[in-house]
Amino acid sequence: QSSQFVSGLLLAAPRFAEGLTVRHTGASLPSVPHIDMTVETLR
Repeated sequence: QSSQFVSGLLLAAPRFAEGLTVRHTGASLPSVPHIDMTVETLR
């Protein structure tokens, strides 16, 4: 339930041959700016 967990998944995604899809369901995400920063770093 933390943005660090989501960021960890995103940072590991390039290592997967088929990529990785992260889908959120439920309550709002914690620390969306932190997740956005991770995505921008990976671009």
